[in-house]
Amino acid sequence: MQPSEFTLSEIGQVRVVLTARNDGSETVSPFEFRPYDLKVDGEESMALSLAFGNGVMAPRWSSLPAGESATDERIGVAFVDAAGTHVISAHRGEEQLARVTVTVRAR
Repeated sequence: MQPSEFTLSEIGQVRVVLTARNDGSETVSPFEFRPYDLKVDGEESMALSLAFGNGVMAPRWSSLPAGESATDERIGVAFVDAAGTHVISAHRGEEQLARVTVTVRAR
């Protein structure tokens, strides 16, 4: 998340970034690791799932060489509607793949 602290009125400018890194020794397809769930405060986020599930992703997401990364981002996804500290996470089944905490101020 960039930035990691913002106001509710600024959510339209927040950049949500997903990155997959291939730490293995062979080329892989990050798409093979789907489905994964994007959650806000432990609950599946329809806003984030739709934003990343319906967008075009770079070819690198289909064929990621060893030691390299693929990144995708969305700007302006309204994934929270209340001020406070929120945990955004990615899960595949019970496994947590990534986690970030953001602070949303009322003003």
